[in-house]
Amino acid sequence: MDEETAKASEPAVAVKKPARTRKKAHGKLPVILASVFGTLLVLGGGYGAWVFLHRVVSPVPKAIRASVNFPVYYPDQKKLPVGYTLDLHSFKNPHPNTLLYNVTYGNGKKLVFALQVKPSDDDIQSFYANLIPLRNKMDVPAGHAEIGAYNNGGKIDTQSVISLPTATNTWIIITGPGDIDQGQLKQVLTSIRS
Repeated sequence: MDEETAKASEPAVAVKKPARTRKKAHGKLPVILASVFGTLLVLGGGYGAWVFLHRVVSPVPKAIRASVNFPVYYPDQKKLPVGYTLDLHSFKNPHPNTLLYNVTYGNGKKLVFALQVKPSDDDIQSFYANLIPLRNKMDVPAGHAEIGAYNNGGKIDTQSVISLPTATNTWIIITGPGDIDQGQLKQVLTSIRS
């Protein structure tokens, strides 16, 4: 028997090759999508919670805000000087399209805020010339403030007057004691927001 015949007559031993496992790409896809969806859900929930916790709730009653046709500005209580309080019960409309409220401080002292539609620049300049001829300028986030003492018929009064025409169509006029601390007054003006 020749070698070839001998090999052919021997029983063939089947060599088993390890089975190839085919990795299915679509098997990982649901896991990846679930991970992405879960991450987006967590991020969206976190953003929603942040917005909810940091929302600005106006202290101005809704009926008061609805009764005027200009943006309502008010001091942010968190930014007022220590001892200054926005009086939440003082909001009122004494005339159509006007708003009054108070910020109290010290021993019964208060700043009276009057808001109205901003008049023309000429009217504002006339107001300055006639009622607060001696004044200091101060730029604040809400606009350009002019601070001075009230001119009471040629006699300078001890009352402070602040004119703050805003960047919108609101004009804020604030009156208060003439002896108010100027640093604290600046902090009050800086705290004003809409």
